[in-house]
Amino acid sequence: MSGFLSFISEQYGLKAEDVATDVFAYLLQRQDAQRALCQLFADVGYPYLKPGFSVKSRKCAEDGRDGGIPDITLSYGDGENKIIQAIIEDKFGAGLTKKQPCEYIKTVADNGIVLFVAPKWRQRSIWGEIRGKCQKSGASCIPIRSGSSGRIGKVGSKFIALIQWDKVFVALSNSFDPEVKLFVDQLKKLCDVEDTVKFENLSELVSDRGVGSTVFSSIELLERIVELAEADELFITRGKTRHWEGKNDDRSRGPCYFGYRGTLGANIRAWIGFDARLWALCGESPLWIEFDENFDQLKEMFFAARGRFVWLTDPAQLVDGESEDRQLVVPLPLKPGVELDALLASAIERIEQVKEVLNSPQKERP
Repeated sequence: MSGFLSFISEQYGLKAEDVATDVFAYLLQRQDAQRALCQLFADVGYPYLKPGFSVKSRKCAEDGRDGGIPDITLSYGDGENKIIQAIIEDKFGAGLTKKQPCEYIKTVADNGIVLFVAPKWRQRSIWGEIRGKCQKSGASCIPIRSGSSGRIGKVGSKFIALIQWDKVFVALSNSFDPEVKLFVDQLKKLCDVEDTVKFENLSELVSDRGVGSTVFSSIELLERIVELAEADELFITRGKTRHWEGKNDDRSRGPCYFGYRGTLGANIRAWIGFDARLWALCGESPLWIEFDENFDQLKEMFFAARGRFVWLTDPAQLVDGESEDRQLVVPLPLKPGVELDALLASAIERIEQVKEVLNSPQKERP
């Protein structure tokens, strides 16, 4: 049986993570649940959280901006005396957003902590992503402890931890409050359903050779597109090489990406490749152009070019075109039911248009 929370999630089109966050925040209003959470933090290696904290979920949060609102904040005091002691981020299938974990680390007080809660099967990948993003920001996450209770590291005077949902369920189940026990049981069912549905869908896809063929064809098509773009001097690959490489230096995310680094337009470094993550999140295309630096300047260029190209006329294109790690991203169109030459032509046309945007003189926005 899927459980009541799964029913609510499906019935009203709510994300399972949002439902879990609201229920978790509701439970943490109870003293029993607060004591259980403090003990869980202590078991991981963080003894600084004590009962009596205020709980705020993202729906009513005042802290955070630009998509960086934490799921749950735990704080002491009010007004100018308010201290954010802990931030809790709930994860099922989603990855880290552009603000996580670095901006959240800045938000918590000295000796504060950012805690990620995720399924068991995601512990290794998320921990690698957390440490990679910390390192990229210049603030190394130094591991302190890793064991069955969870993983914890330190960034300066602050902490980052990662634990399994199962650990939360066990801790909260020790409550003597029957309502807490009821909701914990429903939370567990919600988590189980999310895992089951994800991997059931995967097993169905694996048996369909068409999916593998689509991925293989996309990567083959990518190579042809890059060869044509380079022949037309639209995109110059780094060192004239012909090898696949991960998009980021952070190899924990490498398997999702295959493509070419190079220069596009006015010597602006770009990446053109197969991005499984963006394909899954946005659905527009498996092939993308991505830029990883000079973000604000590039965004100004694309804003100035709005109206010149159909794919830039909708302002949402630029909002949606910002990836979670603050890259500007542009999909390469792959129209269904057209010949190979037409596919290649539409992709090359998009690269030409992007280059035209990048080479156009800057104008002040009204």
